[in-house]
Amino acid sequence: MLYFVYGGENVYNVMDVARYVVNYSIEIGRPVSNLKLQKLLYFIQVAFISQYGLPCYEEPIIHWRHGPVVESVYQKYKAYGAENITDKELEYFSFSFNVDTRSFMIEPKKYNESVFEFSHLMLIRSIIESYKDTSPWEMVDLTHKEEPWKRTDRNEEITVNMIKQCYS
Repeated sequence: MLYFVYGGENVYNVMDVARYVVNYSIEIGRPVSNLKLQKLLYFIQVAFISQYGLPCYEEPIIHWRHGPVVESVYQKYKAYGAENITDKELEYFSFSFNVDTRSFMIEPKKYNESVFEFSHLMLIRSIIESYKDTSPWEMVDLTHKEEPWKRTDRNEEITVNMIKQCYS
């Protein structure tokens, strides 16, 4: 099991979660746009917090005009605009900076869904399957009805604690 640990909680890298959503959506013939990906990431986070009491990933979710957004994922996929993401994420580059040696490393990596615990993978899949026939704009409307959305203003973080309060 290869997930990250911080503050005593097990979390995944949000880019691995996004890659899984993109790849699985393509596999089932329902590719997602960046807009829909953002909403799925929100509902995945809610599901993890509701089911396990822990977040799926640590990156903040921000209240944007069209719903919750994980900015790092948005930046990665924004080149697709409103179009569906149709390229599977099988390889990617990992970037790191060593402060001591002041060196920058770019390392090619292969995507591997084995980073996910099986039960977590099944929960993520269930969210994707639940919304596979829902349009991105319908998902925007759904997120705008959520309590965490209503309790925040534009550019504010929708915190894990807020989600816990709303769904416990």
